[in-house]
Amino acid sequence: DLIKQWDEGEKALITYAGDAFTIAPLTTDGHSILNQIPQISPDIMPVTGSHADLALEKGISLLENSGYAKGQIVFFTDGIDQATSEKIINRLKGTPWTVSILGFGTEQGSAITMPDGSLLKNSQNEIVVPTLDQTPLRAIARAGNGIYLTVTTDNSDIQKLSKYFNVHNLHKKKAG
Repeated sequence: DLIKQWDEGEKALITYAGDAFTIAPLTTDGHSILNQIPQISPDIMPVTGSHADLALEKGISLLENSGYAKGQIVFFTDGIDQATSEKIINRLKGTPWTVSILGFGTEQGSAITMPDGSLLKNSQNEIVVPTLDQTPLRAIARAGNGIYLTVTTDNSDIQKLSKYFNVHNLHKKKAG
């Protein structure tokens, strides 16, 4: 829904677990990103984990390599642990990168059902029940001069993110 709201500018799609992977490089063609989304699931990730800091680095690299002097990065996440949050906050200090977060989940948590009907398990074969700890997510958004929202069923979250991004447009470096 967010990609459909962004009618201008370049967008990319990065997934992360134990490492970060570019699914779609920066492009003005939102449809090419939308076509990739149905194939994304935890079972396609070659390395388990939750290294949002690596995803941030990948996003910054994509922007810098495309000549952007500043840029918007948004995380869609069910949580970022405190240690990773601190890495991200330290990385963002004094940079032009704006980071916003859309949090998924509840404080109580819920198991994740895989496409085959089984429940997502960690490397110790324990069922993963992610909970949403909003404190580190809010801290990252503050440090990144972005906004933090939790997912809604009425699309108001997407509208707020889209409006925020439209106000803070990307700019390429001036030539020369």
